Amino acid sequence: PGCVWSAVGLACVDSPCVAHCDEPKCTADTVNHCQWKIVNGTTEASCWVETICPYSDEVTCEKDPRCDWDAKKPECVERPCDWSTETECEADPAVCEWVGATQVCVEKPCKHTVKDDCDSDALCEWDPCSDVA
Repeated sequence: PGCVWSAVGLACVDSPCVAHCDEPKCTADTVNHCQWKIVNGTTEASCWVETICPYSDEVTCEKDPRCDWDAKKPECVERPCDWSTETECEADPAVCEWVGATQVCVEKPCKHTVKDDCDSDALCEWDPCSDVA
């Protein structure tokens, strides 16, 4: 909670929110999605990073380039494969793939591990020989 994953440095770093020592400064930091949290109902509290995509509606969610609306859940989730380098992209091989021609990291279209999920996805076809999509 006091740390965030840095895609640039590929390491856990201090959250920018931990620098805010009081509630007004913490909640005013909307750029970093900071949130004031009271620990176990006591007077002890601190500033933490809220979720990257805190939006509760599809329209607002889709306006944030870091987010995607997941209609199945339904909730706003962090966009997968939002990497800017091939190294970062390939560090997540189960979900992402690097497209050399366009120099873009994209989500693999068929990453299903369950046959029914694969069959329900029009872009995918289950391979009965290898038991994967």
